[in-house]
This record gives sequence, C-alpha cells and structure tokens, in this order.
Amino acid sequence: MRTLQLYLLRQILASLVLTVAVFTFVLLLANVLKEIVTLLMSGQATVAVVLQAVALLIPFVLVFALPLGMLTATILVFGRLGADNELTAVRASGVSLLVWATPVIVLSILLSMLCAWINMDLAPRCRAAYKTLLSRAAIQTASLGPAEGRFTRLGNHIIYVGKRRGAILEEVMLFENKDGQKIRDVRAARGELIQETNQFRLRLFDAQVLERTSERWETRGYMAEIELPLNLDRLSPSSGISVKHMGFAQLLEERRTWRQQLGALPHSASAGFRSTTPIDVQIHRQLAFSFACIAFTLVGIPLGIRSHRKETNMGIAIALGLLLVYYSFFILGLALDTRPEFLPHFILWLPNFFFQGTGIWLLWRANRGSGS
Repeated sequence: MRTLQLYLLRQILASLVLTVAVFTFVLLLANVLKEIVTLLMSGQATVAVVLQAVALLIPFVLVFALPLGMLTATILVFGRLGADNELTAVRASGVSLLVWATPVIVLSILLSMLCAWINMDLAPRCRAAYKTLLSRAAIQTASLGPAEGRFTRLGNHIIYVGKRRGAILEEVMLFENKDGQKIRDVRAARGELIQETNQFRLRLFDAQVLERTSERWETRGYMAEIELPLNLDRLSPSSGISVKHMGFAQLLEERRTWRQQLGALPHSASAGFRSTTPIDVQIHRQLAFSFACIAFTLVGIPLGIRSHRKETNMGIAIALGLLLVYYSFFILGLALDTRPEFLPHFILWLPNFFFQGTGIWLLWRANRGSGS
C-alpha cells in the first residue's frame, strides 16, 4: 500500500511542478505586459527594476497558479492512470480508492495552508512593495525631465520632445489631463525647461493652445510665450494602503477602527456612514480562496477517473472550465462589496461548498464503483 501511495504522490508532484510553472509564467506574462513592459518601453524603469518587480509579482500569481496547477495535475494523472488501466489493477488488488488517494488529499491540505499564508500575508506585502517600486521608478525617471523622442509623464502632464539639448527643447507637444480626460493640448516649436524643487517650469515659445470646454475643443490661438508649472507631487507613492492590498492582520485592524468610529456616532448619523462590508469581503476573500486547492483536488480526482483520456488538452480544458465557474463566484462577491444586503461575503464561500460537496460525493461514488 505504501508503495502505491508513494508512486501516486510522485506522479502528482511531477505534474504539479510542471503545471504550476506553466500557469505562473502565463499569469506573470499577463501582468508584465500590462504594466511593466509599458514602463520599460517609456524609459520609466530599468531592467533591474523590471526583474525586481517580476520577483515581487510571483507570490501574487502563485495564489492563483497553485490551485489551478493542483486541479490540472489531478485530472491529468488520474486520467492517465485510468487510460493505462493502472486504476483497474489497483482496484483488482483490493485497494480502496480513498485510501490510495489519501496522500494526494493531504497534499492539497498542505498546499491550502501554504496558500493561506501567501494570500493573507506574503502576497499583500509583495503587492504593496511592487506598487511602491513602480512609483519610485516613475519618480526617478520624471526627475530627469522629458526624454528626447518619446512620451514622458510628469504629474498630470504627458510631454513629447522631438529634440533636447540640455534645458533647450524643440518640437514640443504637451497634453494636460484632469480626472482621466485630456483638457489641454499645447504644441510649440521650441521651449525651455527650468527645474526647481520637486517641480519643473516649462516655458514654450510660439505655442498653439487648444482647450476643452464642455464637449468640444476650442483654439486659444498662438502665444509668443507661455509658462506652465509641472508639479511632481502627484507621482509620490500614496501613504495609504488600499483595502485590496492589505494583509489579514491589517484588515482586522482596519475593521476594528471602522467599528469604533461607527459606534461613536449617533444612530441617525451612523446609518449613512460607510459600512465595513468592503473590508469584510476582503477578509472572507482571503480565507475562502485559501481552500481552493482542497476544493479542486476533491473534484479533480473523480473527474480524472471518469475522463479516461491521455490527451493533455482535454485535461487542461476541463480545468479551465472549472476554474471559470469557481472564480465567477468571487468576481460576483467582490462586485457586490458595497451591497451588504446581498451578503457578498457569503457568496465568496459558495464555490468551496459546491466544489467540495460535489467532489466528496463523486469520490464516494467512484470508491463504491471500485468494489471496495
């Protein structure tokens, strides 16, 4: 029995390492293409900063890669064992499926404990450090002023400089944004950059100015000289931490603080005050998502047995389908974090209840089918 269990565990671990590596790479690539490569191409981050940022993203993506890797590994391994008639041989020897699969279930529990630590402590700290790193890289690049031949963001302004010789600029385009919308467009043949403490002053000559009023653009005409302040304060990293990036202990402290503030208010005033539901949703998200490895393993074992296919694509397709169903509940719960009447924190637990209940039932049926 011990030999059979170790054999199965080795098969699962080998597939798990491969699938987790693949999914980690895919998730990292998605985050890198979305944020880091843009900074690298715009000159706002060096290669060293990019490598450090990728390292800080690994714990964040592992929370998603581990459950998906465990699900895919169990479906592939048990599907291959069934296709090669190894399951039939084990059943013929009188070994119960539940007893044989016990090490795999124990492994899923250990992985869930690892996910809990990453999800509630390591990933939030790394995510906060990642955001701070990118902000500092942007500040360091911005402190050098606009670069030649590319767009540079300085506070609420985006500047393009065709040629630059020290403080002298040529072929200047400046776009000013407010609340995510462009409100001013300035074009100038030449200009001068004057650096001061934590800001620049941009002096443009022979400039054409367009400003947005209501829903249309209006030309303000040509100006022989115009001077614009470019404040860098808005690039500074925020001292506050978003609730989405807080660790478990920070969330508990934040909820305690809000409850104290609510309790200090009169009943009539507290009725319109911000509730703690968004904080409660994040707390339950971290807890509920930590059980994903167990839920996926309980479902993956019987589905792998029933598939009886060697094709890797089939196993991955089943895993992705289950993943979409599982995460849809989390997306719904997080979308309702400001609607306490819909019990969003309870919605986050529904996929665990459903997957674990279904997995236990399917395992029981598969075990009965083994004749043990």
